[in-house]
Amino acid sequence: MLKTRLLPSTSWLMEDIFNCSINRVTRVTSRFQIFGCSNRAWDREWKQQGLDTILGLDDDRCMSRFQPVAIVWIVAFLVSNAVVAASDGPPPPGPKDRCAVCGMFVAKYPNWVATIAYPDGSHLFFDGPKDLFRYLRGEGGSTTPDAEIWVTDYYTIKPLNAREAVFVHGSDVLGPMGAEFVPLASGEFAESFMMDHGGEGPLTFDQIDAAVLRSLE
Repeated sequence: MLKTRLLPSTSWLMEDIFNCSINRVTRVTSRFQIFGCSNRAWDREWKQQGLDTILGLDDDRCMSRFQPVAIVWIVAFLVSNAVVAASDGPPPPGPKDRCAVCGMFVAKYPNWVATIAYPDGSHLFFDGPKDLFRYLRGEGGSTTPDAEIWVTDYYTIKPLNAREAVFVHGSDVLGPMGAEFVPLASGEFAESFMMDHGGEGPLTFDQIDAAVLRSLE
């Protein structure tokens, strides 16, 4: 049975901020269009009023209660972009790529894919974190420290550095091979997840050993 993944919604906030800003820009651009102002006039107006005025960030009627939150969102956006720029994650598996442990075709399960990316450009794919850890903790399955290890974040369905993720096990959410480790970006997300789906944890990457793996058998 498919389960809906819910992430705490902030769309109302971003919509209000966007609407306030776009309304302000519309008023300014309309005024220039009505009076037939040139690009130079627009440049003078832009420099005179400043970006915050043009976007309406100085409009007390519209933005005063959103300004602190807007600043936080802008900072978070810039930081996240810097992180993404540093590493965009592994390439997605192709239709013929199989799990290195069980042999299943992994492209069928994009919500659960895990990947080891080696410095030489080679990759190992897994149909979920459980088989990833079976490989890593199994005999001859250790990997080099400079290899990148990725899992798929439960909420965002985006690549997540496995060494920085936390994992919940024993929940009512099942993966392609049954009981699974559910990867999450932080302990806060893990606590929220466990409130909805049960389970134990969260565990860090290094805390998942052979004994924990046996608990999922």
